[in-house]
Amino acid sequence: MHTLYSDAHRKVEILDKVRSVWCNHINYDSLVSDRLQLTIVNMMVLRALSLLKLFEGVKVPSCKEDILVVDVESAFTLLRGIYEQTIVFHNLFVYPETDEEKKILLNLWKIKGLLNRQNLKNMPQEFEEKVKREADEISMLKSEIRELSEQVLSPSGYKAIEDYIEKCKGTLFSGYIFHKDGALINGGESISFTRAPKVFLHCDELNVVLYRLLSLHSHPSYISVVQFQEVRPTNDYWEYAILLLRGFCLMMDFFISDFCLYENLKVDVVSDEIRVYKINVI
Repeated sequence: MHTLYSDAHRKVEILDKVRSVWCNHINYDSLVSDRLQLTIVNMMVLRALSLLKLFEGVKVPSCKEDILVVDVESAFTLLRGIYEQTIVFHNLFVYPETDEEKKILLNLWKIKGLLNRQNLKNMPQEFEEKVKREADEISMLKSEIRELSEQVLSPSGYKAIEDYIEKCKGTLFSGYIFHKDGALINGGESISFTRAPKVFLHCDELNVVLYRLLSLHSHPSYISVVQFQEVRPTNDYWEYAILLLRGFCLMMDFFISDFCLYENLKVDVVSDEIRVYKINVI
């Protein structure tokens, strides 16, 4: 358990080093996608640090004994966020084969997020103007996809995207994959977080089970409450903790690999030193 925790902590140090080196090479006034990536990697670092902090133990104020509780249940919720962010990052930045495909996916991601806010009821009056602006932004994003359709989308491919936007209002973006005939996109479909690891990360069935376990412990379902009650005083609780840390290390490996691949970075770990290099691509 201690070795596994040390490995997890090391991976977060590597991720933060990658983030730091990359920040020195980006132009903050340039591409919007760069700023989005910076926000995503910052979120990943903070979630990862928060998860590891829970393994150091939480002090309950009302307890007279000086006892620290390892809050595995809350760590499951954080790992679910890390898992989902890893999948979305891969889908938006690594999966696309062309700039046009990346643009379409980024627009779909933005549209889905903005539609969620459009569908909120009883919005405060001060946000009404913001909602109107975002409605205009959604229209603009759709127009950009329509313009790209002349380059990379067949009529059926464009229709699939239109249907996706229309049918999935109010739901989160979990991923979208293209059906292609050569370079031409002639279809596509939404992909769930459960299915995504096998499609994007080429993981085995264990990681499908992992996400279901994360969801089970993140929702206030009857079975999650019962499991917490039953396993808390037993060795099964530590088995969950070990599974969680292994899943965490796996997601960190995938995210770091994807981020370095997309940003042309190379990581070398020599003894206790983490070295990150920017690779010049001709």
